[in-house]
Amino acid sequence: MKKYLFFLALLLIGSCQNCSNSNVNDSSMRLIESFEYYDLLKNKTILVIPNAGCEGCITSAESFTVENFEISNKIAFVFTNISSTKILKGKLGADVYFHQNVYIDSLNHFYSGELMNIYPVILYQKNNRVVKTVEVSPINLSALDSLQSTIF
Repeated sequence: MKKYLFFLALLLIGSCQNCSNSNVNDSSMRLIESFEYYDLLKNKTILVIPNAGCEGCITSAESFTVENFEISNKIAFVFTNISSTKILKGKLGADVYFHQNVYIDSLNHFYSGELMNIYPVILYQKNNRVVKTVEVSPINLSALDSLQSTIF
């Protein structure tokens, strides 16, 4: 139930990415403040990784997760549109798959509406507000490098 509320809150935040900055900030702030586990979301950057789509982009995001999953105070990893949790666990390893900052979106909250994407998406927060969304795509190959530089 806790993860469900987390996913719902982030879905609503993400659905406002095409709104004006003021609306995104106001909506995300209300959602984060109302979230039962406020500290889980506080100023974290969220990497949303779909199961299917741009194969190279997804593989890069999965590798990034494996290399950086222990930075739990700065980033959350959300895997969505999963066809097989067993295969995902095999790719990531049990220590990553079960880490407190890795979320498995089995209900596909992050694979609907504005967040339905074939590319991984990075949701940047500042002062508990989503301030920027960035696709990890072939035309934006440096997105994960930029993410890494912000978390170190």
